[in-house]
Amino acid sequence: MFHPRRNPSDRVPGMGYISNDGHHFACRNPAMMQPSYHVIFVGDRSGSMTTRDRRPLRNTPVSARIVARSDDRFGAVLCSLHSFWSARATAVGPSPGTARRDAYSVILFNHDVETPIEHDFNSSPDQLLDTLLRYQGCGCTDFTAAIKHAQAIVEKHWSTERLPVIIFLSDGACSIADETMDDLCRTSVRLGKPVSFHAVSFGRDAES
Repeated sequence: MFHPRRNPSDRVPGMGYISNDGHHFACRNPAMMQPSYHVIFVGDRSGSMTTRDRRPLRNTPVSARIVARSDDRFGAVLCSLHSFWSARATAVGPSPGTARRDAYSVILFNHDVETPIEHDFNSSPDQLLDTLLRYQGCGCTDFTAAIKHAQAIVEKHWSTERLPVIIFLSDGACSIADETMDDLCRTSVRLGKPVSFHAVSFGRDAES
């Protein structure tokens, strides 16, 4: 029952593992039995996202940094991303010295599309946020280009070990043809797993 604290980075023969607090268990690590994901965040940074009816939370460790750059709908998106990454790291974070099992990609779009973070396994929530803080809302909106780019990222980094998830964050001030979404879904099924698609609104109900 009692034993010296082990280093979580030590190799363990057989099926056992060492927990983050130094306990040696002879069974498989239950965290490694959970499914892993490639989560692709598609964030709207068009001009309408500079509207200030939605703003970053004021009571988080990164609030001041986000508010200083984007005290608006886009800042609320950045705040929600950091909260997601932090919660996920707490729930299924890697052991010291090991990479995260989930891969993260971030697509930001207005009338153009950029991928500041692509298939990342190693960056911390703060490092991921730092990469995005240089962006601000501006320009027009193109949902179609954003979804097609997300589809391309799914295909480029397809893995049978990770379930594809797309989280679309926007105020809804645009439209998209059903065929574009159908093509995304069919492509994922053809590759081997259906995509899990989630949309989060940062605008008024009438816009979404």
